[in-house]
Amino acid sequence: MALNVVKEAKKPNWESRATKALVMALEDHDHLIKAKFGKHVTKSEKNRAWNEIYQRVNSVAKVERTVEEIEKKWSDLSSQVKHKEARRRADARKTGGGAPMEESSDTELKVSHKLRDS
Repeated sequence: MALNVVKEAKKPNWESRATKALVMALEDHDHLIKAKFGKHVTKSEKNRAWNEIYQRVNSVAKVERTVEEIEKKWSDLSSQVKHKEARRRADARKTGGGAPMEESSDTELKVSHKLRDS
């Protein structure tokens, strides 16, 4: 007895303009996205913020992304930037200053700045 498994087609990689739109939209809503739930920040407020980010990202993207995909992209992007910054700091502490690091993109610099603010 064989199961008919239908695989979903993989979506293309994120375009740079969609990633930039995500970072720009997060600048407007970072206080809600980073905040912990409590009296002043509710789940519905966070959902509303993510939905506005969703609208802005999909207004420039060729491929429509879901809110979950956008949240995952932000998580991956911030993790990638943190890892790159940690490597840069470790190399800077090496004798002789370590190997030269590659230049960060504008998007990475904005994400890094947002992460430092938190």
